Amino acid sequence: MKNKLMLIGMAMVLMTMACGLPSLGRLNPTPTLTPTPDMSWQWFEGGQMRIMLPPTWIERDVTEDMPQILETIKAFFGNDTNFLTDLINDFEGNVAWWGFDGGSPAVYPTRLLVVHNSTFAKLPISMISGMIRMFGGSSADSIESSTVELSDYEMAKFTQLTEKAGWVAYAFKAEGQLWVAIFMTTPANLAAQAEDFKDAMDTIMIEPAN
Repeated sequence: MKNKLMLIGMAMVLMTMACGLPSLGRLNPTPTLTPTPDMSWQWFEGGQMRIMLPPTWIERDVTEDMPQILETIKAFFGNDTNFLTDLINDFEGNVAWWGFDGGSPAVYPTRLLVVHNSTFAKLPISMISGMIRMFGGSSADSIESSTVELSDYEMAKFTQLTEKAGWVAYAFKAEGQLWVAIFMTTPANLAAQAEDFKDAMDTIMIEPAN
């Protein structure tokens, strides 16, 4: 289990490169829904998070699928890390939503994982940058990054495409948490579904904790 947690650590830090950009947060404190191109899209909810996705998406049980989640992260991010275990606490409790697109190829369907973490939200930019230098290596060089404004949030977007897999992650801060939504798919699907990923993130809302 310890090794699995370290895999999670690597994935979380890859995505928390969002913290390295100047300001990641809510641009407008009042959430507003941006209409999607296809109004058949449906709301999915997890914890404080709400997001619209095409009707082909299927929500999965996080507890039941935890082994699969860990294996998915391992497949996409590898396991070359050994120093992040202490930064990961209650990963299952930090998963807001997990599911897959039933309309994508059944052999390897597109997956979406949404996580939040209060500890990472408090880390200074200098520490995040240092962690990236420690583990990134050549893999970090292949990650494309940009800043986007979606659903009234300023987000850091990261994309990586390899011969076997592709992923795009959106990271932003809201309600005292670092939120990361990561779409994982095949290289062909990454290009084909890129607009859907962006449209989905343009509907995401983080509600105040009760």
